[in-house]
Order: sequence, then structure tokens, then C-alpha cells
Amino acid sequence: MKNTARRIVMGFSLAVGITAMMAAAAADYWKNSITFRTFQGECGDVFSNHRLKCSFAVEVRNGWLDAAGLCDTLYGLVRLEYATDGRVRVTEGELRGFAGFAHTATESGTEDAWQLAAIGNPRSYTLLTAVETTVSAGGNPLLIPADLGLDVQATFEEPVFTLDWRGEPTQTREAFTVLESVPQSREGYLYQERVFESGGVRITTGFWWPPEPGGIVAGYTAPLAEWDKTTIAGFTTEPIELTGFYSQTYRPGHHNFSEEYLFEPRLDPDVPQATLTELRDQDIVLIYVQSDSPVTVETYGVAAEGEGEGEGEGEGEGEGEGEGEGEGESGCCPGSKLSFPDAVKRYLGDMFLLACAGLVLAAWPAVTQSRRP
Repeated sequence: MKNTARRIVMGFSLAVGITAMMAAAAADYWKNSITFRTFQGECGDVFSNHRLKCSFAVEVRNGWLDAAGLCDTLYGLVRLEYATDGRVRVTEGELRGFAGFAHTATESGTEDAWQLAAIGNPRSYTLLTAVETTVSAGGNPLLIPADLGLDVQATFEEPVFTLDWRGEPTQTREAFTVLESVPQSREGYLYQERVFESGGVRITTGFWWPPEPGGIVAGYTAPLAEWDKTTIAGFTTEPIELTGFYSQTYRPGHHNFSEEYLFEPRLDPDVPQATLTELRDQDIVLIYVQSDSPVTVETYGVAAEGEGEGEGEGEGEGEGEGEGEGEGESGCCPGSKLSFPDAVKRYLGDMFLLACAGLVLAAWPAVTQSRRP
């Protein structure tokens, strides 16, 4: 029978001295932050990935990954940047304070749910965090924020347009996407360029793939790592040039044998207002491209997004209206904001955990060496 040990998630870096961390915590209790974003690879579908396009900065609390530790959300302060109604919005604050917040511990990790109501097509979110709560006796018991696996599910109040697995038009209220931690380096990135022409429209797009994986692999589907730019000619007097994260979405087929793209010019802050007006007069919100031969280029209007008349007339990127509201609840324990005394108590508990973790790391080489025959 394999020996197992409890895992511990460490929000703070062990490389930082305890004295320095105590000083930092006095100014701001939740200091560790990591940013996740929508993964543009062979997951979900291009419409879901585009509608749930987000940048999700979270502060992860320290604690044991056992039943008691998973009883509360793993996250403290969060900053959710997302696109809706033709603009980029921001919601930030304590996650447990978001409207309609509810937390549930599951067999595979945790679920944190909340609602976004004050938008053209209200939606509810569920953040799925995959967590392994045990580790083999020879494994590393520490888990850092970048090790977490995050997925997002959403349910829209009004149905939205999508394509089914056969490529046929349909409607849905559900969406799903995978999040990835934002890469810190572009070293080894592989530049890609595509040109698509159909019905008098020419689309040129450039982007980077990440470095190919090393070793022996049985096939590989490259995700998009970063966008360069996309130029779209044929719909407006002047070509449309897109450079933003939210205005361009890529979804590869298996082994990149096919590719789908979704472009939304109104989400790009550098597109001139005159161009947006031309698109709006033609009821063009989304521009869809499928790379199979023959190339498919289709456009969809505000009805595809479940928006009412007059919605979706934003002006590119912009700040939303601030912080989450409401108290929220937990699936196994009540959610509430920490008072300063409680924060100090929890912080001291975290310092104890850090000290224990430091001792574990210091002793681990000797322990593993003693187990060898």
C-alpha cells in the first residue's frame, strides 16, 4: 500500500524571509497573486472560449488541502477582467463577496460560483479548481498557485449562437473554457501567419505558438501563445486591424489540421469609431473563420450574443464597475470577510505553516536519501 501525505498550498514564496512577509502582511494581508487567462488550445469551442475570454488575477491563501481546508474558497482578493456588451469590464474584490457567491468542496477539488447581473445578457460563473489532496511518500507535498488547474463554466440568461459538432447553427445557454497561467517568457516562440480569402474578404492574421514539447510525443496540438495582429479587409472602407487579446480568439483542431478564429472588432481599443459605425450599420459583431478548404468566413450580429437593441455599443477596453457585492455562502461553512483580528490570527497560522513547510523542505533530502536501499 502506497504511503500518502497531506498536501499544503502555499500562497507565499518560501524564498521570502518570514520577517519580510510579516511586514508586508501588515500593509496588505493577501500578497501573493497569480494571473490566469483563457487557454486558446484544443479545449472547449471557439464561441465559448471567446465569450468567456478573461484575465483572472487571484490571491491564493495558505492552508492544508484537506477536508477542512477545502471547506472555504482557496482565493482571497480577485480581479476578473472580462468582455461583454462590446466592452472590457472589471469586477474585483474578495471572491466570497461577489454577488450570489457559493462555495462547494468536491471529490476533485472545489467549485466557486457567482453571478454577473448588471450586463446585457446576465450570466452565472462557476470556477472549477482541480486539486490533488494527497501525494506519494516520495513526492513534493507543497502546491504553489501555478500548479492549480482552473476551468470556468458559465450559464447565460438568454441563449447565444454557436455551432454544434457538425458545424450546424444552434443556440445554447452554456459555455466552458480552460484557464492557463500567463507565461512569463516568449523565448522559443514560433511565429505563424495565415491568409484567408472568401467572397471578397481577405483576412491576414499573425500569432505565436509556444515552443514544441521536447522528448518523444505521439502528436501535438499547438495552442496560441500570443497574438501579433489581424488585418481584415472587405467589410469596411478602411481595413480593420486588431491587436488586442479580447478581440481575437483562436481554437485549433486536432494536431492543428484545422483552425477556427473569432474576431470582434468592437473589443479592440484601437479600431476607429468610424469603422465600428460601418460594422454596426451592417449588424456585424462577430467575424468567424474556418480554415478548412474551402475557407469559411461568416458574420453574426447582436442577436447572436443575446443582446437587446442598443446593447453592444461599447468603445473597446474600459473599466467596469468595481467590486463584487453580497455576502455569499459556502457549501460547508459560512463565507464572510475577515476582520483585522481574524486576519492577524490567520496570518500567524500561515506563518506556522510556512515554518513547518520550511522544515519539511530542509529535511526532505535526508528523508528521501534514508529510504534508498
